[in-house]
Amino acid sequence: MDRKLPNGTTPVRKQGEMRSKFTKEEDAKLLQLVNDSGKTPNWRSISIAMETRTPRQCRERYQNYLRPNIEHTLWTAEEDQLLLQQYEIHGNKWNLIAKTMKGRTGNTIRNRFLSLYRRQHRYDKEEPVVLKKDDEMPIPATEQIVDLPSHVGFTPIIVEVHTPKVRLYVLPPVNQEAQHATSV
Repeated sequence: MDRKLPNGTTPVRKQGEMRSKFTKEEDAKLLQLVNDSGKTPNWRSISIAMETRTPRQCRERYQNYLRPNIEHTLWTAEEDQLLLQQYEIHGNKWNLIAKTMKGRTGNTIRNRFLSLYRRQHRYDKEEPVVLKKDDEMPIPATEQIVDLPSHVGFTPIIVEVHTPKVRLYVLPPVNQEAQHATSV
């Protein structure tokens, strides 16, 4: 006997079944069904036609990934700045912020904000113990440290990688075996 959900549909997944990603065929079918349904899609009838997806899955897949006006490009510095400004005004009202950012969904805005937040707080932690070269000053905590094998040799360099700078310390080889290992 099938269990009914509150919205009148039966669950697609049986207990113990794994969730599955939408396939290219399902995406194409969903786009066709949405285009055929007119201005306001009936997600329940679309899910029945899809056969293997709930109304919510169909709606979220379309609204977060398949809508034609969604931007799938990398975020620009200007978009990041606008996102942070809008967050200061609206807090975590992602769909409200999405209305000010053309082509970005509330879901992608939330994910981007959390990514920026994590990146910022990764560098705010207590100053780490870092590799020193000839007892020079340690690298400031605001710069990213890259762990390298001790047999690789260079002088410190700073490389721009988006916001943080990366300083690489590579020590000269200790013996001939290490020299051979670096040239291979």
